Amino acid sequence: MQPARNLDRYVGQRGRFQILKFNRARGNVVVSRRSVIERERTSLKEETLKVLEEGVILEGTVKNITDYGAFVDLGGIDGLLHITDMAWGRLQHPSEVLKVGEKVKVVVLKYDQGRERVSLGMKQIMPDPWTKATESYRPIISRLAEGIQEGDGGKHLISIHPDPSPATSSFMHAEPWLSFNSIQVWNQLRSVYPMTLADYHASRWVVEPFHLYDCCLVSNGGLAVIVTSAERAKNLKRPPVYILGMAQGHPGGDPMETLVSGAPIAKTTAFKMADIKLNDVDFCEIYDCYTFTVLVTLEDYGFCEKGEGGPFVATGAIGPGGSIPVNTGGGQLSSFYMWGMTPVSEAIVQIRGEGGRRQVPKHEVGLVSGNGGILATHSTLVLGSHP
Repeated sequence: MQPARNLDRYVGQRGRFQILKFNRARGNVVVSRRSVIERERTSLKEETLKVLEEGVILEGTVKNITDYGAFVDLGGIDGLLHITDMAWGRLQHPSEVLKVGEKVKVVVLKYDQGRERVSLGMKQIMPDPWTKATESYRPIISRLAEGIQEGDGGKHLISIHPDPSPATSSFMHAEPWLSFNSIQVWNQLRSVYPMTLADYHASRWVVEPFHLYDCCLVSNGGLAVIVTSAERAKNLKRPPVYILGMAQGHPGGDPMETLVSGAPIAKTTAFKMADIKLNDVDFCEIYDCYTFTVLVTLEDYGFCEKGEGGPFVATGAIGPGGSIPVNTGGGQLSSFYMWGMTPVSEAIVQIRGEGGRRQVPKHEVGLVSGNGGILATHSTLVLGSHP
C-alpha cells in the first residue's frame, strides 16, 4: 500500500494483478497490484470488524513505529498501540520492545466504530506487577538487604525495611520545633491537633515504607533574601548574616543504588571556604522533602556513621535540647515547603537570634543544605553571625 521505492526487488516475482487498461492494437497492458491488495484488505477488514470489540485479544502485525507508539495491522484495519500501553515498565522508545513486521498479541482498549479508531494495549494482557505488590514488596527488599550486606544502600534498606522507626524518628523529633514556631496558625493547629506517634503510624501509606507524614506538603508562597556586600550590610537596620562558604556536589551514577548524596563533595569545598570543621556547626537546616532525606544527609555530613542515621535521630539529638538542632522551624515536613528557601530563611532567623521560643542557644554558625532530584544534586551553605 506504500509507494515502492525500489522496483528492482519485484523483478522475476509472480503475483496477482488487476488489469486496468488493455490496448490490443498497441499491445499495452496497465495492471495494478494495489487494487488487488485493497480488495484483500477490504475482505480482511470485514472479517476483523465482525470480532472487533473492546476487550478482545487479537494478533496483528507491527506496521509502523513512531516516537509515541506503533501502528498495528489487525487485518484490514490499523490500531494505535501507545508507548505507555506496551509494558508495565518505562520505555524510552517503542523500538525497545517492537520491530516492524513483528507479530504481536494485543487487546482492544477502545473502539470508536464511527471513526474506525482502535486503541490497543499490550501490557494489559501481561501480569500486572502492582496487583501483588503488597505480598511481594517486603520479601524482595529483605532479600536485597541481605544480599547487599555491607553496602551503604544495604544498611539503609535494613534500617528502613520493614521497620519504619528510623524515618519516624526524623519526623517526630523535628515535629516539636513546630510548636515553638511563631507562625500563629501553626500554634493554633498544634494546640488543637497535636501530632503523636500513633497519628504518624495511622496515616495512610503513600508507598511503603513511607507514610503520608514522611512526605512534605507542597505549598505556594514567597520568600526573598537580599545579598549584598559585608561592608554595606553593616549599615542596614537588621543584623547581617554572613555567607561563609558555599558549594555544590553532584555524585553522578545512580544514588538510588547507594543512598549517598552529594553532601560529602559539597561539604569539603564549603567547609574549606568557611574555614570550619563539623564540630563548629551549631545547628542545621536540612532540606527535608522526605524523612529519609534527613537521615541520609546527616550521615553524609558526618554527624553519624553511614547507616546509623535512624538510631542517631532516635536519641533526640536533632530535637530541642539536642546536640545538633535540626530544622528548628519545623522544616518542610512540619512547617511549610518553599523549596530550598525554607532552610535558608530559618537559618537567617536563627543566626539573627530572632527565633523566639524556638531560638537555639548557640547560633554563630549554621549549616544549610539543598537537594535536587533523587539525591542527584546537593548544595551546602555555611552561614555565620560574624564574617
